[in-house]
Amino acid sequence: REKLCVQLVSKATNALDEINVVCFDPNNPRVFMSNCGSDKGDVKLISAFTMDTIFTFKGLSLEASQQGPVKFIASSNARKSQQRMIGYAGGLLRFVSLNELEDKEFYQV
Repeated sequence: REKLCVQLVSKATNALDEINVVCFDPNNPRVFMSNCGSDKGDVKLISAFTMDTIFTFKGLSLEASQQGPVKFIASSNARKSQQRMIGYAGGLLRFVSLNELEDKEFYQV
């Protein structure tokens, strides 16, 4: 089955940076995660109803080659895990907790 991505908006509000990666939470449709600009490593947790920023997972202070910009945000509704995976262009996988709003694990691929 082929998937087609359709850009719905280029900027949600004036308060947000340009968005090109968005992940709605399958276990909590009241929030979503998005990157903050195509060249930054920050990821914001945003309220789906008010578009307010709940929390910002700041980019890591690593060499640019290790991190780079955010390329994807993944979640799973197969289990009730509150961890989300953030993938960076430099091959870094970052697992963050939505319950505790902190980093949990890092892997370099």
